[in-house]
Amino acid sequence: MNEKGKFSEINYQSVIEKLSVGIIKHNKQGEIIYANPMALELLGLSKEQLLGKSPYDPDWNVIHPNGQPFPGFSHPAPQCIFTKKPVRDVIMGVYRPKFKNIVWLMVDAEPFFD
Repeated sequence: MNEKGKFSEINYQSVIEKLSVGIIKHNKQGEIIYANPMALELLGLSKEQLLGKSPYDPDWNVIHPNGQPFPGFSHPAPQCIFTKKPVRDVIMGVYRPKFKNIVWLMVDAEPFFD
């Protein structure tokens, strides 16, 4: 990578780190490999607690708006990985053990191919 590319990557990272929306990146197996500070804040988790976790992890306690369970295979990230298509505007209630409450999130998933 040339100097201009390095500068662009640094600028990109600093913007992502300061966004007021949560960004989570999954690998193709569905494991979380990156989360920006807002994602950690929204979920009430530390980076150590979140990295490596997948939507199939039994610790997730996620519900649909009607209160029904929201199983891992139907979360936006696995659906996006499976279909290779974007998933938009999915409402999820995620239990946050740190705060002992549910946070309601609108989630999008976008496939990026290397």
